[in-house]
Amino acid sequence: MQDSAAIEELPPEEESNDIVNDLEITSEAKDVNKRLLARPVVHLGDYVEIFQNGQYSGVVVGQRKASGGRQVLTVLLRNGKTKEFNSTTVAFIVPRFLQEDVRLSNFRFDPLAESMPDNYPIPAFSRRVFDYQRTIQLRKGLGLKGLSKVYDHFIQQAKSTTDTVTVSIDDLAKVAYATAAPTSEQRHATFLYLIDDNIHYTPATDMSRTQQWTLRSVDAAEELSQIIESIRQRSSQYTKFLKIAKGVLDSYNSHADPVMGTVSPTSKLILDETRNVGFEPMYRKYINFIADWVKTPRTGIHSPHEVFAPTILKGLGAYDNLFIDRLVAIQFLKQVGMLKPWDNITLFQNAAAADDFFWSDKATKMDDTMQHHANIYLEGKLDQSDFYARDPCDAIRHDFGDMPVYTIDDSAAKEIDDGISIERIPGQDAAWIHIHIADPSAYIPPTHELAMVMQQRGQTLYLPERHYPILPTELSSNKFSLGSTAQTNSDGSQYALTFSARLDHQGDLHEWKVRPSLVKNIQKMYYNDVDAYLEPHAASTIPSEPLVDFSKKFAHPTSIPESPTASVNSTVTSESEQDLLDIFKLTQHHSKFRFQSGALNFVRASPYVDLDPQPLDIPSLRFTKAEYPSTLPLIRVGLENSSASPAKRMVAEAMILGGRVASHYAQEHNVVIPHRTQTWPENATSSDIALRQQMLDDRNPQTGTIGLANVIPYMKLLPPASITSSVGLPHVLMGIPNGYVKATSPLRRYLDIVTHWQLKAHMLKQSAPFTKETLDSLLPRLETQEKRLSFLQQDSLQFWVMEMMRRLIADSHGEDMEWTCIVNVPNQSSRSELGGTMETARVTILELGLKARVQKLNRTLQMGEVVKVRMVRLDQFHRHVDLELV
Repeated sequence: MQDSAAIEELPPEEESNDIVNDLEITSEAKDVNKRLLARPVVHLGDYVEIFQNGQYSGVVVGQRKASGGRQVLTVLLRNGKTKEFNSTTVAFIVPRFLQEDVRLSNFRFDPLAESMPDNYPIPAFSRRVFDYQRTIQLRKGLGLKGLSKVYDHFIQQAKSTTDTVTVSIDDLAKVAYATAAPTSEQRHATFLYLIDDNIHYTPATDMSRTQQWTLRSVDAAEELSQIIESIRQRSSQYTKFLKIAKGVLDSYNSHADPVMGTVSPTSKLILDETRNVGFEPMYRKYINFIADWVKTPRTGIHSPHEVFAPTILKGLGAYDNLFIDRLVAIQFLKQVGMLKPWDNITLFQNAAAADDFFWSDKATKMDDTMQHHANIYLEGKLDQSDFYARDPCDAIRHDFGDMPVYTIDDSAAKEIDDGISIERIPGQDAAWIHIHIADPSAYIPPTHELAMVMQQRGQTLYLPERHYPILPTELSSNKFSLGSTAQTNSDGSQYALTFSARLDHQGDLHEWKVRPSLVKNIQKMYYNDVDAYLEPHAASTIPSEPLVDFSKKFAHPTSIPESPTASVNSTVTSESEQDLLDIFKLTQHHSKFRFQSGALNFVRASPYVDLDPQPLDIPSLRFTKAEYPSTLPLIRVGLENSSASPAKRMVAEAMILGGRVASHYAQEHNVVIPHRTQTWPENATSSDIALRQQMLDDRNPQTGTIGLANVIPYMKLLPPASITSSVGLPHVLMGIPNGYVKATSPLRRYLDIVTHWQLKAHMLKQSAPFTKETLDSLLPRLETQEKRLSFLQQDSLQFWVMEMMRRLIADSHGEDMEWTCIVNVPNQSSRSELGGTMETARVTILELGLKARVQKLNRTLQMGEVVKVRMVRLDQFHRHVDLELV
């Protein structure tokens, strides 16, 4: 068995093997540019401000689509020359720039086309750009008096001198130009002023989409000014810091392992003493200044750190690098003891997504709120909180008596929020399958402070280091879970919300029920044990993928761990075997219905990461004291085997079935709940429709599976999934024709408990707590939050896989190891470290599920081709893994 301490904080298996989640991630995240959600589209004739190795501006005369929702833009500059840019570098857009110029009204073009007509008037366009730039600079100069007062006007909204304020560029321009409706030119002039004053202003996350800017706090702006002036003047304090820091670096280089970064216990005492004595508070601000550079989002718009942090690092005289970049800064922060050698630096780059969970005052306040109410609940003082004093559904709960309820999970899982039962119908060859879901809504009203925390966070965040729940752990993992730790009634029963289904001969829903319930006979089982029993009966249902080997596992610094096996004393009893087999057959019957309805299934190389110790501290945001580790945390890496596990597939299918039942009940009774949908585009080309049919024809008729090498060309067809209050819509990749809801994880997803509240209100003949208008206003933010957290979790997994590879290479294990890759994107031009171009291909390392690129290609690679490679370079900060063909 796996060490329970090492997997305690991993996502529950029914979440990590969720077929819905897997397909949605696949369709949303086809490449590393998945972060470009809802980026504004640039059209021909638009004026753009671009930040890419400098600042450029001009009019768009060409645009073509690229992967990940990007565009490649051809921009005509004021000098009459054109230059290509990635749309991700666009910071400001003036729409319809050419169309609004009456002097060019005789020139016609299609703004949605890929390029201007061949005869477009370059001199006239360039002159228009030149004249406009002069106008904007004049507008900025005339507005300077008002622009200089904007910071003082808005920073007054801050609660203290340490708080920031975020404001839209529209509101900034309104104040600067004393108008209720700023013109496009006034907005543009305001933008140019903001990028010049980078002491007081910094672009908010995803500024190009939101057009929001953050005003630094009064204290931060003042300290920033002082640091910059200190560096410019080479003050005595600054030069003293350089001297102390150089001594610390020399001491580090003498005592620490040059690659792993660990030190012996004796050296640790020496280094800790040197650093903590040397870095007094007056000097720590320089370290935090460098840390702020690492944490600053890469918007292309320069911050003061871009110039002055490299100046500090160069002043140390400790680095021979030709370019002082953020990688050197990270190295410095590890050497001075702010960062540990293994710290997950991708968290810095995703700090905005994690703002509700850590590193912020609001995250701390939410944690305090959760702990406060957990203490009240555990002490039985419900009158001091707004918990339900009595279960609202007490009079309508269905009692399942002693019917066995099977909860199937990993041995270390804590949040047990689902169980499954089977109820055979006497005299018929049919049965009800009951999906029992933990019922926190029996205790928490939708207006409770805990509900507000759940709404803000959206869902539990699972990182390899630790997990950040949306409910207090004492409640979600104990009192509200199904099982031995749960809150029980006097007869030993527990609250649940049960979704029940009968299937027809085709495997579709025939009858359904949703009932608040009481369950008592809960039997806890482990996936490995259920797999051991089901595997002889499930051989024909398990997708086959010869390219993915689940048996391969890697670890550092210990030897490779053994694969988990069934426990010595199996949790599967002889009395439960027939129930489990019948439940498996029912879920497979439903699965076949979905495949016949167009569901797509394939086996992905998707990594899991176990860390020990667990939980593991995440990086510190500010430097307070130096710390040096003597030992490394254990990393275990393997491939998530949910597609090959009968037990996991059974549970996942049961959860899908429960979601369909929730949707059908809501449609039948006009209950507004958040549905999940995924539809084929209405404007698909004939070639795309033909390719779609070819994809469906390529599936295995038994499992709905397409081989991994064959599925890659179809990835471009997969539509994005979305959340909506509209009913009856299909989810095409799941093969669900008429409505699907996620309702089976209320302990870790806010929208699931929203569904519970809405359904219960109807059963109790009460008004729904959420109107359609309220739900529609909530869904966009929660959907974006859900995707951002999903991407953050994926990035963190990739980081730790790379960290394990870094260690193997350092131990001389990895440099000569050969890896098997599948080509996702064939030969293309990529930017090299020195700014040039090189031919590369994007691949996935099949043993690790790690995204990478093959460089120095000497032949053309084909999409779906399998190649052997060796590792050349790892860059964890930029998430680059460079390979070369063997």
